[in-house]
Amino acid sequence: MIGRGSIAGLGGLAAMGVIVKAASGLKGGDDQPPSKWSEAEPPAKFAHRVIEGVALRHVSIDRAGLLNNAMHLTYAPALGLWYGVFQESFRPPPLVHGLLFGSTVWSLRLALNPALKLKEPFWRDPLARNVIDCSFHITFGLAVAYAYRELERRGV
Repeated sequence: MIGRGSIAGLGGLAAMGVIVKAASGLKGGDDQPPSKWSEAEPPAKFAHRVIEGVALRHVSIDRAGLLNNAMHLTYAPALGLWYGVFQESFRPPPLVHGLLFGSTVWSLRLALNPALKLKEPFWRDPLARNVIDCSFHITFGLAVAYAYRELERRGV
């Protein structure tokens, strides 16, 4: 259950990466790397704070993309693990559980990022940005749910 959930979490991350890349292409793919830490994505900012605050090591802004990817690779399997615990306990169908799981992950993001001062509250973002971000997280949740089911069918 734990390994299956973690693997499903990585599958969800892969699916989310595809949709994020596709959305980036639709808007022109003109995203520039951040030039200062205040412009970095929240996962990269969090990793930066931990490394500089706990490990007392300087981190160049050039590493923001790497830290962002590393954080996603860290928490996607961890979230998948929790998905597995709840799936084994309650057994909802993948569509229902995937939608609930993706919505929950998105809600956690909406609450934690401003609380940790990683991002402004969601109501300061344009509605379209919030809808797109929600769709990314719903994709993640559904992909985790269906990956978990497929892994379970295969006895993994």
